Amino acid sequence: MTIALDENYFAVASEELLGYCGETNSRVIEFAGLENVRAQEYTLVLSYDDGECFETRINDGIVVLTAGIMRKAGVVEVQVLACNMQDDVYTVVRKSNILRLVIMPSLDDDAKPVPALEDCLRVLGRIEQCAAALTELGETLVDEQQQLNETQQEITQAQHRLMSQFAACLAQINAAVSEAQDCVLSIQQSASQIAVNKSSIGLQKRNLLKIGTTGYDDGNVVMTVGQGGELTLNGSTGASYLGIPITSGSDSDCIKHIPNGEYIICSNGFSKLAVCVIGYNYEQDGSRVERSLAWCEGSDVTFTVDDEFPYNYVELWLDTNTVFTDELVLPMIRYKGVTDASWEPFTPDIQTQVKSLDERVTYLEEHGTGSTYNETQTDTVTDAVEEVTQ
Repeated sequence: MTIALDENYFAVASEELLGYCGETNSRVIEFAGLENVRAQEYTLVLSYDDGECFETRINDGIVVLTAGIMRKAGVVEVQVLACNMQDDVYTVVRKSNILRLVIMPSLDDDAKPVPALEDCLRVLGRIEQCAAALTELGETLVDEQQQLNETQQEITQAQHRLMSQFAACLAQINAAVSEAQDCVLSIQQSASQIAVNKSSIGLQKRNLLKIGTTGYDDGNVVMTVGQGGELTLNGSTGASYLGIPITSGSDSDCIKHIPNGEYIICSNGFSKLAVCVIGYNYEQDGSRVERSLAWCEGSDVTFTVDDEFPYNYVELWLDTNTVFTDELVLPMIRYKGVTDASWEPFTPDIQTQVKSLDERVTYLEEHGTGSTYNETQTDTVTDAVEEVTQ
């Protein structure tokens, strides 16, 4: 098999068949066009349908298919990476498109013979006994389903009682927030935000990328940061790629700012540059290990944050010998389940806003005196608090 890469690092395989399950060192993949992207090392990543991932180095333009690679029959996703090495840590420079190749199944060496007629009849008798037992079990299940329906009715009645108790609790909340005129606007904004989030995906919001830097200026390239986190580039790059951290002032200041999970980093139409999400962790000896989680240039990229690389930061990587004139960059990280890819400024999450509201209500409960609100204002606070508590 041959995998050829063009000047855009688009990979094409000469055939779909990777081999047969269990083969060892019997097939070779040859690569053409690796040098279209200059890098210190080239690797091949294989992802299997059971979630396992295998990475092997491309030596002298070939990869020998070992038993470890031919481990499982099915569709295998393959991608070529161009990497640079520094202190035994590599950074991905370029990725090819993903190829879908096939590992075909093979026959087991210990295949069993066809059973004798007597054995078949004996098994048939057992099947008939099982069928009778299943019929009896079905009748039992019908009786149990009826009992379950009766239990469900009792649960429904209990839910109604709990709702009544909940209404009584809301009345107590109304009394506690009767002095909270300055909380009304905050509650209404929180309720509106909850309604927007519920229409998309629970309490999740679109933009999780908090820009931590105030700007960048190296004398050649100037990056300014807008109030909403939008980035504007002016100037020109030299003969080397330029990396600019945007989640903090420097790599050493980076902290974990998004929890474990699956995310999408969005392109939002920017050109002549890439956005790179880099994860890192620390070994027992204190040394730091990094890995590129996502490299986004022109299209959305899905990536995962987990305990292997729980800390992360984001960088802009500018192309070489490129002039930027008021280039607007709107990078955004969103949950994988959010389908709306339109850019929005970063805002604090709902949990942070609700925590701030709880602190205000607690203060009023301890220090509030008298009532200065009419009935309409009280009802507005009640409705907003009810929406937040739900």
